[in-house]
Amino acid sequence: MTHPSFATLAITAGLVASCGNPDHISVDLDITGANQAVIIRLDGQNLIPYDTLAITDKLMLELPLDSTRNTFYNVLFNTGSFIRIGLSDGDDITGYVDASHSLADYQIEGSAISQQLHALYQPVQQSNVVLDSLEARRNQLRGDEGNPLEREITHRQVMQSQYKVHRLALDQIMASDSSNLANVFGFFQRFAQVPLYQIPEDLALQMAYAEALIKAHPNHPLVQLFANQLASYLSEIEEAPAS
Repeated sequence: MTHPSFATLAITAGLVASCGNPDHISVDLDITGANQAVIIRLDGQNLIPYDTLAITDKLMLELPLDSTRNTFYNVLFNTGSFIRIGLSDGDDITGYVDASHSLADYQIEGSAISQQLHALYQPVQQSNVVLDSLEARRNQLRGDEGNPLEREITHRQVMQSQYKVHRLALDQIMASDSSNLANVFGFFQRFAQVPLYQIPEDLALQMAYAEALIKAHPNHPLVQLFANQLASYLSEIEEAPAS
């Protein structure tokens, strides 16, 4: 998942007025490993800098809901790691974040969307551990006189196995709460740069989720973008000449 650099956002970020919306959600997170964070609101395809905050062990703030009543924020730490949270009416978010590494380790409670985002993040962390161990093993054996072809076959088998494990985990997590807005982000995850959901193979599955999301959140821009993209894919497939 790509995001703007911390330095760029720190320069441009400033407190943005909540446009008269009096509804705010409390966020109270214990933080280790970072001393500054940029808060960015997701508005459809746009990333809108909201605030830059110093951190002294805690990140406590009140974040406004936008007109959708289901609002996403990225919290980007000056260590390069970040988390994504989602806010809805009645949420009261608590948890902790270890931002020491490029992939943050965190726990979160008090928000159905944020907890689904966290659940979808777990396979990413697990796959990262596998990829790191494979790379370390490959470096360790570099120059070894053993059978390089056999090692490469084993490497590929582990990669293929973890790809399936990661995909299965996402399938199960999203099926547990099919109309959760966080699921949109799950469909764009990758393993070793390979999409975990592919077109056209997984188009029918994604369209089924889009239908559930549209029913639950008909006016949310994230859902509309997702549905429009899938409709575009479907149109391209239908217009493609038969092979």
